[in-house]
Amino acid sequence: MSRAALDRFELTAYRACVTVMREYSTSFGWASRLLAPGMERDIGAVYAMVRVGDEIVDGTASQAGFTGAQCSRALDDYEQRVLTAVTDGFSSDLVLHAFARTARACGIDGALIAPFFASMRADLAPVDFTTADELDAYVYGSAEVVGLMCLRVFTRMRPLSGRDRAEAEAGARALGSAFQRVNFLRDLGDDAERLHRRYLPELDPADPDRIGRAAVITRIRADLRRTPPHPHPPLFVGSVRCV
Repeated sequence: MSRAALDRFELTAYRACVTVMREYSTSFGWASRLLAPGMERDIGAVYAMVRVGDEIVDGTASQAGFTGAQCSRALDDYEQRVLTAVTDGFSSDLVLHAFARTARACGIDGALIAPFFASMRADLAPVDFTTADELDAYVYGSAEVVGLMCLRVFTRMRPLSGRDRAEAEAGARALGSAFQRVNFLRDLGDDAERLHRRYLPELDPADPDRIGRAAVITRIRADLRRTPPHPHPPLFVGSVRCV
């Protein structure tokens, strides 16, 4: 039986994801063009999936008239549809179909997907982190696991094992953490005023003192030093909300 119908659907699905990536992130969209076409489409699928999840909690759904409870239900529903698509290998949602095909091919599973949605769920209510542990848990789900997803794409054709894999995963996580913390500094005022979020315990958004800023920058630099050289462009995504 001909696969023409499925091939056309998948081509359209991946093109939709690349469009999402390029529309939402000029820099990330241009950087992805450095990748081989197959790798670019897989990165686009990862980006598009997490971008849609992020939009549910970052104001798009509420601007459409959703209440907080509706946003919560929408996020729960989206997570379930993501997991079902990965399990089934097909979705009528173009973004989720492309992500499912990429996830199955590259080994992206629930162990990476669930922490992302846990961090997105934290954004459904006002955020006021007061400890480093709270911040680290959020950064892991919102940024580090996305870096790990990208790493699975980068190494699909050249799987890593042992020490190489551990080093690459540590680098992916560190780079995601660094990017996310840069984003928190950049968006300090907007996060506080528009979204009622305080991510950085070291900084009061109303009075970001020099000592607090220095502490955050020191952590960012430490993360960057933990990022080893990698043969592919470092497209680990921090949080897509800020790329």
